[in-house]
Amino acid sequence: MDYKNISFDESVEEVADYLGITIERDSTPFSDENSELEEFYDINVLAAKYFSNKLLKSDEGEIARKYFKERNIKSSTQKTFGLGFAEPSWENLLLYLKENNINLLKAKELGLIDTRDNGNFYDKYRGRLMFPIFSTNGRVIAFGGRIMNSEEKAAKYINSPESKIYSKRKTLYGLYHSKEEIRRIDKALLVEGYMDLISLHQFGVKNVVASSGTALTEEQVQLLSRFSKNVTVLFDADIAGQKASLRSIEILLKHDFDVKLVSFPNGEDPDSYINNFGAEEFNSQINSA
Repeated sequence: MDYKNISFDESVEEVADYLGITIERDSTPFSDENSELEEFYDINVLAAKYFSNKLLKSDEGEIARKYFKERNIKSSTQKTFGLGFAEPSWENLLLYLKENNINLLKAKELGLIDTRDNGNFYDKYRGRLMFPIFSTNGRVIAFGGRIMNSEEKAAKYINSPESKIYSKRKTLYGLYHSKEEIRRIDKALLVEGYMDLISLHQFGVKNVVASSGTALTEEQVQLLSRFSKNVTVLFDADIAGQKASLRSIEILLKHDFDVKLVSFPNGEDPDSYINNFGAEEFNSQINSA
């Protein structure tokens, strides 16, 4: 549980699967702590399905579908990564949580809703593209929300707060989807953002993880080292990206990684580069890192 930052239930299932043991469940209740963790996971899964349905099926989600179409993100890819849309409304998710008898204080603890000064709840994510963040085992532990209307005076991204099931320092975005490919070819590509990873994955480059726009941490590097100690850093060409890549390289070297670096032309990032020049040219960049 400590090593992978996962629940007791997940730990038992993973070890059993590794050893080829079939788990037979009985009616014995979990401890209070593990029951609470499972409740947090269930709330996040419910929210992820809600956001996904809004993106894929609702009239309000057309603006988000149009955005992803312009970014060349296919519907199948949206489903793979559980992408979603939060409407501009202040209480649509709140009402949905109430309809499903969700503990609103726990939903607030997960950062899905918040309270006004008068104590009333409201939706935390409004008018945003939603990116579920998965644990290494594929459970929804957090969300990142990107603003749709760039003219609004609001943060470009809102991310879930630390919780009993989510530690940002211990999480790499996309690792659940990429871990087998990283292990198979013994090499990881490290990018900055959600869209970089999703675009590369769609083009068949599947050994990618993202630092989610923050400098790499000791815990993230230790997590990655379980799958490979060969990493190619692909950060943006701007000054901020260069600084972030230098910090990441420093910590990777400290943990005995074999590190390579790809420097894209000015104005390009992994997402734009592979869309503009194709997978073959992108792989050429990787091979000459």
